[in-house]
Amino acid sequence: MEPNRLSGWIRNFSSWDRLKRNPSLRRLSEPLLRRTELPEDRSLLCVYRVDPSNLGDWFSAPQRYFGFLTHSRKQDIRSLTRRDLKRIESTNGTIVIGGGGLLGRTAFSGQIDKIMQLKAGKVVVWGAGFNDRSLHQDQSPRFRSERLLVGLRDDQAEYGWVPCASCMLPDLSLEYPVQHEVVVYHHAWHTKEGRLKQLSRFPSMSNNSTPVLSEILRFLGSGETVVTNSYHGAYWAILMGRRAVVFDPFSVKFRKFRHEPAFLDDDLDCSLKSARVYPDALEECRRANLNFAQQVLAFINA
Repeated sequence: MEPNRLSGWIRNFSSWDRLKRNPSLRRLSEPLLRRTELPEDRSLLCVYRVDPSNLGDWFSAPQRYFGFLTHSRKQDIRSLTRRDLKRIESTNGTIVIGGGGLLGRTAFSGQIDKIMQLKAGKVVVWGAGFNDRSLHQDQSPRFRSERLLVGLRDDQAEYGWVPCASCMLPDLSLEYPVQHEVVVYHHAWHTKEGRLKQLSRFPSMSNNSTPVLSEILRFLGSGETVVTNSYHGAYWAILMGRRAVVFDPFSVKFRKFRHEPAFLDDDLDCSLKSARVYPDALEECRRANLNFAQQVLAFINA
């Protein structure tokens, strides 16, 4: 299913079989996913990587899943303008940042700083995370404002844990037949030829090989274990009840999962055996997003 069609469909998923089997989750979700209008005197702007060629970023936006955000404007973080920020200030509006690896990246830090310096309005950080390429730099976020609500996808102690909102994708609840012991899902820009050669005996897919999300999820679901260097490749695999093994991590983001993947070392077989299944990960991630959505709605309307 194409991104635009899917994003429209998933806003009404209170009838999912999984939610029917979980009454408490269903009761929590229904009012948040229903399309609603914000007060007319509010301005609401969702800022993330608006890039349909990168499905991980594309589907990380909470705007795609929660009814009270569906009428908000969206803006790619790279093209955020002074005019956008002035509008938020003049209307005492709200900017929602996330999801995606927007924090700790030089490419985005200037824009993040400008948002944090707003003289009026509110800021929500929803499911964003650190993405510094220095693997040994242990960064902790420093957000200080009464007009700020923060939920990070990174597993850390200072702020609430709110994993990437793409956990709300309905197709993650589907059953996928396991056809392979191992599949490889590799990042198109960060994978070395030597590594691909080492893993060539396994079925393989690049993260930009198709614009159709269902094809990617079907491929990930076809493996008992997913070997990957894609953040969302590992995340979605774990949510689908698969084992995830990360190879050649190129960012701190891979070390910040709450449901940790294994990491590939010199002994491939040993690495595969060390990977875990997290049977409750999908429900935990969805519940965290639904709980945070309640906080966001109250925060915006306060």
